[in-house]
Amino acid sequence: MASWTSSAIWNPGETVWDSAERNAPANRRMAQQGRPYPAPSTNAGFATDVEYEYFKPFRVGDRLTVRGRKLIQCLPKETSVGRGAFMITETEVVNQDGELIAKARLGNYSYVARKK
Repeated sequence: MASWTSSAIWNPGETVWDSAERNAPANRRMAQQGRPYPAPSTNAGFATDVEYEYFKPFRVGDRLTVRGRKLIQCLPKETSVGRGAFMITETEVVNQDGELIAKARLGNYSYVARKK
């Protein structure tokens, strides 16, 4: 469900992964794109949770867009995979009339992976 509110992280002709190796990290420039808030340099991350709160139904033919992106929470933590921060961002989904349809809260853990 979250894919309809996410912007693309690449343009046609660009390479997201620099390697065909299994579990290869994304190109660093591509990974940082779309992060509108200050954040330390990290080389790994994963989604932790997704939450939607709906205020109005949307219908076929509605033009939905995402408005804003706020950093709601940033909790630095060292885990078994590396040192980083659990972050929650919030965006608003509006229709063509500017009416609030939903709020999306997206959680992720961005970190510097431990060397193996």
